[in-house]
Formats: sequence, C-alpha cells, structure tokens
Amino acid sequence: VAAAADAINVTSTSGPEMINANGVATGTAGSAIVSNTSGGRTITVGTAGNVTGGTQAINLLGSGTAVVINRGIIGAASTGLAINAVTATAPVMVTNAAGATLYGRVALGTGADLLANSGTINTSGVNDLGLGIDSLSNAGTLNTSAPTTFLGLESFTNTGTTNLSSGLFSVPASTTFANSGTINAKNGATTITSLAPVANSGTLNLQDGATGDVLTITNNYVGSGSATLNIDASGARADKLVATGAS
Repeated sequence: VAAAADAINVTSTSGPEMINANGVATGTAGSAIVSNTSGGRTITVGTAGNVTGGTQAINLLGSGTAVVINRGIIGAASTGLAINAVTATAPVMVTNAAGATLYGRVALGTGADLLANSGTINTSGVNDLGLGIDSLSNAGTLNTSAPTTFLGLESFTNTGTTNLSSGLFSVPASTTFANSGTINAKNGATTITSLAPVANSGTLNLQDGATGDVLTITNNYVGSGSATLNIDASGARADKLVATGAS
C-alpha cells in the first residue's frame, strides 16, 4: 500500500483495534500506519512487513493502550521518527522481535512505556519516552550512528550488544543503567551520561586494533561478577576508561 498521505488509517471512538501489516506500507507525506482510539490496540508488522512514512512510520493517536509488535521492518533511517505516540496517556509496549529491524527514534507519552528489543534497533538523535516509569531492555543489537539521547527513560538494561558511536550516549533520567552484555565504544571519544550509576557485569569493549579510544562515564562505575574491560595498548599508549564518579 502506497499513499500520498497515510497508507493505513484506522479510527474508532473507544473500541479496540487490531492492525496487521504483512507487506509494504508507505505514507509518502504522512504515516504508514495511523491508529486513533481511546481503546486498546495491537499493531503487528509481520516478517514480510515494511512500514515507512514521510513524517513517521507509525502514528498512535488517542489515549488508548498500544502494543506494537515488529517482526519485519519499521522506519527507514536512524534519524527518522519510527513511532510517534506523544498523545498516549496509557502504556505503549513495543516489542522488536528477533530478526526484526527498527530504524529511527521513538516519541512516547505519559504512560509506563516499554521498549523490548531482541532484534536490531538503529537510532540516533533524541528519543523521548515521556513521563511515566519507562524501560528499554536490549537483548538484541542496539546501534547508534551519532550522539543519542533517551529522554524520560528510567531503566536501561543491556543483555545483548550496544554499539555506540563517538560522542554522547545519554540517559539523563535513569534510575537503572545495567550492562550484562557487551557495550562497544571503539569509535574514538564516547561519553555515557547516566543519572544512575553504570552497573557493569558484562563487557565494555574499546578494542578496534588501534589505541586512542576513550570511554567516559559521568557517574559512578560499579563493576561486578564477570565485568570485563577490553582495550588496545601499544607502548605508552592505550585506550582508556574514565569514570568521573566513584569506581
């Protein structure tokens, strides 16, 4: 489905909505999918699904709860807006399944929102999870291609692989920042800003075959269990981990 404005637009006053996208949906100057309801809705992008839009890929209007399950592709660029749910007052739960790819940012509302990734997320710029107690759980691959911020995110948990670009990776409202997987920071100077201490029982990897990478953590660093730091070293030069809080 291709349209000049919105490809799929479903509106109900308060009834539930179920939207399945199993093919290509493109809203050239709008959204691939628009859902508007004060009731609950479930949006599923199938394995052959590919949803993109000129403004955002998925636009969730109204105050109803939302479940978004992606098994295909949502969005087209890491800087674009993948999911827009800024009017939502109920929880928005996004599952990016194994084998799926989500390109872009999210803008969510005032509910207790959850972003659970077992596939691949490519994002950069400002993600805004809004008010509420919000969580991002990465068990897959999270890639940032430029400085990236997650506003309004209270809990960041990485059990998979997070690949950070140079520059800033910021979670300014965090109460939990936990890594038991791998965080790669091997693109020069990278800074993790977190309101919560960075708790690491996994791997911080700065190795890329050359010295000079610096990972700065602007809060306490707490290593435990199998915490590992991988660096390159040559003569008097080495990659560095800098924690400006306690460690």
